[in-house]
This record gives sequence, structure tokens and C-alpha cells, in this order.
Amino acid sequence: MSLPAPKLDDLISREYRHGFVTDVEADALPRGLSEDVVRLISAKKNEPAFMLEWRLAAFRHWRTMTEPGWATVRHPKIDYQDIIYYSAPKSGKTGPKSLDEVDPELLRVYEKLGVPLKERELLAGVALGAILGSIGFLRITMWSAFSDIYGPHWLLVATTVGMALIGVVLWGGLVGSLLPFLLRRIGFDPATSSAPFVATLVDVTGLVIYFSVALVLLRGTLL
Repeated sequence: MSLPAPKLDDLISREYRHGFVTDVEADALPRGLSEDVVRLISAKKNEPAFMLEWRLAAFRHWRTMTEPGWATVRHPKIDYQDIIYYSAPKSGKTGPKSLDEVDPELLRVYEKLGVPLKERELLAGVALGAILGSIGFLRITMWSAFSDIYGPHWLLVATTVGMALIGVVLWGGLVGSLLPFLLRRIGFDPATSSAPFVATLVDVTGLVIYFSVALVLLRGTLL
């Protein structure tokens, strides 16, 4: 069934409802396209000289071409000098070291696009904790094959060290992910406040986690 013309015109002229604009501080060039713009973009991307020459040759050839008119489409003539050809979010020389230093507006863009950065950070913490815990466990296990330094309860000691490492790393990842939201809610800048506070908090609570695991696993044997 075809739509009535007024209804069809309304749909065509309506703004795309799934689009959005994010207001982030950007490093953008002025509108317009020239050889200087091509050189500047190439310099920003640290491209080799041969790539720049290839792009300049392509641009010079493009300037000799005419826009094809054989397609049955109607649109305003494209003003290529009214386009911004380079725009990227501003960042420091080394870039953000963690999600806490990323512009909150940029994080919201990833959330709108369904990219779970926080979940990925937590999963990375789980993987790191498992790796460090395994290394601690295997180190004590292998050492006990050549020495009696850990005594007859070396397996419990190895399990304690492995479990404690996993717990400390998971706790550090959880605090690092949730604390910025709390600091932002009470009016502090997470990029400058969370890093030292997280380090101190994880150091102190890491000892608590270690001794708690040791108390549970070593009670009645070494404790």
C-alpha cells in the first residue's frame, strides 16, 4: 500500500530521530580544502612523505574532474569549500591513561552506541587478577618442589596468595570503575581526584583482603 503524498513528504522532511550531536572539545581545521589542508592533515597523522605525495597527486587530479550529472537525483550543488575535513577530540600528548581521564561526553557517546567500556574494563581486571593469581600460585608450587621454605602446608600458602591477588585486583578494578561516578556526583574532577585516592584505598584494603583470605584458609594450620 502506497503512502499519501502529504504523509510521504512529512516523512522525508523529518529530522533523523536516531542521530545525535556530542559537544566535546575538538581539534578541527577551518572549512575548506586545499593543498595546505592536505599537508596539515597528513602532518597530524604523522604520515610518511610518499603518502603525502600520493594524496597531493590525487587532490590535483580531483580538481581537474567534473561532477557527474547522469544520475537521476536532485540535490543542492555540493560546496566542497564549506566542509570541515579534519576534526578529532582534543587530548594530551600521551592520551588518557584510563577511562577516568576521558571526557565524560565522549563516554556518553560510547554508551549511546552500546559500547560497554566500563564492562570491558572490569573484564580486563578479572583477566589480570586471574593471571597474577595463577603466577603467585605456580611460583610457590614450583618453589616448594626444590625447597621446604613454605613447610608442609605449601599448598594452602599458594592458594592463599593466589586468591588474595585475585581479590585485590578485582577490588581495585571495581573501585577504579565506580569511584569516578561518585566523585563526579559530589562535584569533584575524577581525572585529578580519583587516581591518588584509588591508589591509597586499594593499598589499604588490599592488606585487609590478604589477611582476611589468610585467616579463612590458614586457620587451624599456620594461624
